[in-house]
Amino acid sequence: MRATGRAGQRLIYAAENGDITTVQTLLAHKAHVNAKSEGSGWTALMSAASRGHLLVTQALLANGAEANARDKDDQTALLLMAVQQGYTAIVQALLDGGADVNIQNKTGKTPLAVAEAQGFSKIAQLLKQAGTRGQTVDTPQLRRGHRHLHHQRQPAHLNL
Repeated sequence: MRATGRAGQRLIYAAENGDITTVQTLLAHKAHVNAKSEGSGWTALMSAASRGHLLVTQALLANGAEANARDKDDQTALLLMAVQQGYTAIVQALLDGGADVNIQNKTGKTPLAVAEAQGFSKIAQLLKQAGTRGQTVDTPQLRRGHRHLHHQRQPAHLNL
């Protein structure tokens, strides 16, 4: 669903800016909660999560926002926006809202791999408690402070 309508565009904009009053008003008037922006394919949830707007994130999830929606680069609110930015409360809200803790982007990166590469130990612990399948990243490059992810993909048919 593209945010071609004004209400969808306004919802994404309000979410990005943390404008909870406008978000609630638009949702009450049935703005499409999962509308995507034309360029990036971001949803209002992605916009709110990327900026650390907890109340907006929670309101969107309570109104049916898809926690696992993907943008044009195959990223989700949990995978890229919340984990990479280090927003612990947003990560918890997304997990509570049904975000897939083991989701992978098109290069195989998981939320746990991203959190550990960024040095966000609290977020890594949250993800582990939520049921991450233990795809951790520990390489000499990361121990030296480099932020390159080295991830060994597991066959898709394995359910670990």
